[in-house]
Amino acid sequence: MLLLLILSSSLLEAQTLEGRLKDSESGEILPYARIYSTQNRTGTLTDENGYFKLRLSKLPDTLRVTLTGYETLFFPVSDTGRIYEIRLERSYQVTQMVTVSASAYDYLYTYLHRCAAKAPKGRYRSRDYYELKSFIDGKQIELVECYYNGLVKGYDLDDLTVKTGRIGVRPLKNILFRSTESSIAIVRMKLTNENKFFPVSPLELNSRQMRRDFILRPGGNYRNEAGDSICVIRFTPRDTSGAFFSGTVWIDPDHSEIHKIELRCEHAAQHPFLAFPGDSIRDLDLNVTKTFEKKDGTMRFQHVDFNYTIDYLQEDGMGYEVSTKALLYAYDYDEPFDDPHFDFGPVEHADYRKINALPYNGYFWEQNTELSLHDEHHENEAFLDDPHTLTNRDTVRQHDDHIQYFLLKHAYLQWSPQRMLYREAVPPDVKVSRFNMSGARNYNLLVHIFADRTVIGDSVQIVTAVVFDPYGSYFHLPSDREGLCFINMYFDLAEILRREFERRIAESDRSAEALDKLCYEYNQKLYFLEERFCRETAHGVLELKMKKWNQFIRKHLAIDNLEIFKVYASN
Repeated sequence: MLLLLILSSSLLEAQTLEGRLKDSESGEILPYARIYSTQNRTGTLTDENGYFKLRLSKLPDTLRVTLTGYETLFFPVSDTGRIYEIRLERSYQVTQMVTVSASAYDYLYTYLHRCAAKAPKGRYRSRDYYELKSFIDGKQIELVECYYNGLVKGYDLDDLTVKTGRIGVRPLKNILFRSTESSIAIVRMKLTNENKFFPVSPLELNSRQMRRDFILRPGGNYRNEAGDSICVIRFTPRDTSGAFFSGTVWIDPDHSEIHKIELRCEHAAQHPFLAFPGDSIRDLDLNVTKTFEKKDGTMRFQHVDFNYTIDYLQEDGMGYEVSTKALLYAYDYDEPFDDPHFDFGPVEHADYRKINALPYNGYFWEQNTELSLHDEHHENEAFLDDPHTLTNRDTVRQHDDHIQYFLLKHAYLQWSPQRMLYREAVPPDVKVSRFNMSGARNYNLLVHIFADRTVIGDSVQIVTAVVFDPYGSYFHLPSDREGLCFINMYFDLAEILRREFERRIAESDRSAEALDKLCYEYNQKLYFLEERFCRETAHGVLELKMKKWNQFIRKHLAIDNLEIFKVYASN
């Protein structure tokens, strides 16, 4: 892996501003508010304790603080020597409650139905920040933190393409719990469409069905920063079996727009989560908050808090309660990340597998000024640094069977000088041809040259790696010394080509266009090089040719596979 950097003086001179956000009347902390620097044009969020941290290169500055249901505040800052306390004022007044008949609230059903029917259809790309934490008995057992390019379609996220990520899991009471697909669940949860994986919300229903299944009541109204009238509606299901959400929705009835929704369901009867084989989920509570913002005249998805508590039962009879808090925030619709050059193929991969496929980008996590959550006590870093936490940060440790088993099965594998072992497909004493009866190979080895370009300030960083793809690979041959030697030589040839690829990048202007062309060129070269290796060695059978290619690998990598695997040792 290579880091190519052009250091920016602005990164080196950045100062850190800290603050805490509270309700001006109650003093209640305000989580997940947007803090935006108008001078430095960077942003962040308050964490669950209302705390935020922002790196600024220029002072004085003015912060723009926004949170649905509160007045937008422009807050001046002049120094970084203290923790600022910022208080927001609520922007709505609760309407006077009077006793009326249920039919008096019919207009609320009409409002919601119109909002759902007029849901925006535009599609946009965004940068997205994702954080997930899981706890048992108040002790953290899991962290997933990731940046994506998101595809936003109106009120919903339609897709996520991973940019970079980091994972940490920590055993507790011999339990190693993983939330492997929570971001997939978030994407699948649509606001105004039927959700077969979730309880029903009123926005999925037509007006008649909504009246049948939900009781709607007014919760207040106010005018937002733009002067639009916002109506707050509370909804309660008539059926309390766990098949329906209760909650609150904020809408603009004049423009048929949804600004925020809170969804709650205790003892959810349907949800997207599956237990590991042999285990079971006895109960689940789900709390989801989604907010939306108007940009260029149309409403778009902004963020989701996706929190759930699972009563989990293992196959051995041990039960425990896991609480998970996840946040996904879309920002910067104007300039998405450069997508990494890596083909996951048609398989829908979980968070763990996607993040594991990519080289860990330490420079990004140390230097990035992207929108994120910053906790006051640096809990994420402390969790990842704990020696009891298993992480994806060390490439060499990926080859550790213990880590592979617990983090994920069928893991992508990055090249390293350590040798790769392949699980037995057939017994070693069974003689199998390199080809089956139809003439097709009894094996397929798929290797990718990975490349990712990141711009931070005036700095350009490019990371490359060679990645073994377990989903496009199979080896229906004995994993004997000859077979293992052949596989590793195949992998080594890709690494040799990657190093040449790196040199070509260094000679280029490091632009996105230049990287695109080089990636295409070198993945083509990789295909032809490995085809030649397979053809000349008769797929690892011809001794003289294997020795020739082994010498080529020794010259470039100082690795002698024939010696390591003791192939031809008796000759």
